[in-house]
Amino acid sequence: MKVALVYAGQGAQFVGMGKELYEGSEAARRIFDQAGEDIKKACFEGPEEVLNRTDMAQPCIYTMEVAAYAALTDGYQGDAQFVMAGFSLGEYAALTASGVLPFDKGLELVRLRGQWMQEASGGKGGMAAMLGKLDAVEQCCKEAAGDGMCIPVNYNCPGQTVVSYDDEAGKRLAELARGYRLKCIPLKVGGPFHSPKMQPVAEKIVDYLQHVELNAPSCPLYSNVTARPMEKEELVDLIRRQVMSPVLWEQTVRNMAEDGVETFVELGPGKVLRGLIKKTIPQAALYGAEDAQSLQAVREVL
Repeated sequence: MKVALVYAGQGAQFVGMGKELYEGSEAARRIFDQAGEDIKKACFEGPEEVLNRTDMAQPCIYTMEVAAYAALTDGYQGDAQFVMAGFSLGEYAALTASGVLPFDKGLELVRLRGQWMQEASGGKGGMAAMLGKLDAVEQCCKEAAGDGMCIPVNYNCPGQTVVSYDDEAGKRLAELARGYRLKCIPLKVGGPFHSPKMQPVAEKIVDYLQHVELNAPSCPLYSNVTARPMEKEELVDLIRRQVMSPVLWEQTVRNMAEDGVETFVELGPGKVLRGLIKKTIPQAALYGAEDAQSLQAVREVL
């Protein structure tokens, strides 16, 4: 059986996440303890305004997802063939779970990435989910951009695309959406992520990775940038490009299905990815693993 382990991105966090895993799994507890007291407190106790800050949400989600993987695979002796992918920030959890990036280095990089993304945006620009046909989204973005920026950046599933924009283009986008029969839902994020505005972050990530030894993935690890499994020699370039490039999630899910995946397990907080996968591959078997009960259910399937 070929199983995709998938990891969500920023926005999936909630106060209390990971606490059951910490209390019930020694493997998960080791990950949380290594992450530190500030991460544990934010995950288990909040408050929400602290957990939702980009510079805290990113390392917390990363830690929770790696802990969920550790708990799921601790002592696992089944014969499932795993493949992996993570949505945006979730790709870092996938990099660690697949053996590419050590947890301590991944945690440090994710902390820095969150800070760098906030600095690069300067509190300007934003993102919105656009519900409707993709060609209408592309036309609406082109009209809204004017002399600024308004571009599709997350291809989530059929009928759902996320766009990044600068402030003026964002105002025009909201006004134009109805004329294109689109629903425009602003997202609570700190800037126009996965856009060219993040190029300074990409260069800082490359500088950081010069001092980290990356291993070949232990299983097929699908890239946000290409929607295809990564090769070792392209890891640094794909990680660099990911922060300023569109997330090809719908195509990633389709490629996984074409490669023989019928079962998807979302590791970590929430069920956002299961919703996107269901709309892309309706017949897929979907599971989550974020607490003791769901973890046991997945173990029984695998």
